[in-house]
Amino acid sequence: MHTSSTRIIRGLVVGLVAVTGLVWVGCDPGGVSGGANRNTQCDDGTTPTCEMVPPTCDSDDILAYQSGCYACVDPDTCEPRITPGCSSDTDCGDGQWCDPCGTSSCPGCLDCRAACMDHDCVSDGPAICRMVQPECGDYGVAVVRDGCYVCVEVNSCEVVRDQQCDDGTVPMCNMLPPDCADDEILAHQDACYVCVNPATCEPWGNPGCTQDADCGEADYCNPCGASSCPGCEDCVPACTPHGCPTESELLCFGIRPECGDDGVAVLEDGCWVCKDRQTCQNARPDQCDDGTTPLCDMIPPVCSEHEILAYQNDCYACVNAITCVPWGEAGCATDADCDPADACDPCATGSCPFCADCVPACLPHGCPTESEAMCYMARPECAGGEVAVVQDGCWICVDETTCQ
Repeated sequence: MHTSSTRIIRGLVVGLVAVTGLVWVGCDPGGVSGGANRNTQCDDGTTPTCEMVPPTCDSDDILAYQSGCYACVDPDTCEPRITPGCSSDTDCGDGQWCDPCGTSSCPGCLDCRAACMDHDCVSDGPAICRMVQPECGDYGVAVVRDGCYVCVEVNSCEVVRDQQCDDGTVPMCNMLPPDCADDEILAHQDACYVCVNPATCEPWGNPGCTQDADCGEADYCNPCGASSCPGCEDCVPACTPHGCPTESELLCFGIRPECGDDGVAVLEDGCWVCKDRQTCQNARPDQCDDGTTPLCDMIPPVCSEHEILAYQNDCYACVNAITCVPWGEAGCATDADCDPADACDPCATGSCPFCADCVPACLPHGCPTESEAMCYMARPECAGGEVAVVQDGCWICVDETTCQ
């Protein structure tokens, strides 16, 4: 009798469902356990096919179907609340690395979130060479061997090639890859192989820059950014982060100015602005001063946004930072009008900050030169593709690309 009654009741329920479309569900008001009342607003349209049990999310989260699996997400953002615990190995402690899949968005979830994790690769002591800890890729870690950092594979602890100094070319030269010293890395540059200092991406002793314009907008040319050998205490210029906020895109027409020993140029509103490197506050650049002290009877003028205040001819002047003269006036006519470290570029700047015409000015040519010619001759006008420099006290013409 009981069995017959049960069958009748089940039949009535099935019929009611078929006729009305009602769904028989349990109480799951928060939708956190995957019940029929689950909030679907953060689903991405995929169906979970991963091998895991739907997790029980915190009361503030909802269970979402994303990337073919389950995730506990913030209903406002549809993203997991757990943020990455690191962005690079330098965020982690000794003996740890930033594992890109070190944790997940919830207990039992199969998605990936970066976290600091222990590794088994052992350093043989502290780093004593002058170099920063390198980034070694997703599954490499930096350890110290013979006093310097090397990149090793996190599972095997075998040394891997650090690619940070590669220039994107593929070696096509007729030579075997050289065995680099412990304080060097093998780089692929100019379609060949070269052993370089990882701090400068140049061979040890070679400067990584000669001026701030050689560096990215977030770096400056640090005159003591590296040294001529791992244990040396001398100084070799290298591009070093300056730490001041900067934009990434130059919109006005002009090269990056030099801002003095304690200054650095950053991009603000699309144009270069000199800042104090310690405070990141606006600083008066002095590259256009002529060495005189203002004695004129006037208050220093307030220069426009794309001018700098210079001390010239015992007074004040608002000038273009590239030409060191007012906008529209040429800074030079020939190379002879420039210092030995500069050359007269016919299109160094324009007649106004956003003008696309050309106004000549003296710009650094980047080739090594002595500061003064001691021989009795004028600076020569070199052939196209060449620039004049002072070597052994006299002028010579060298290739502007190779400086040879």
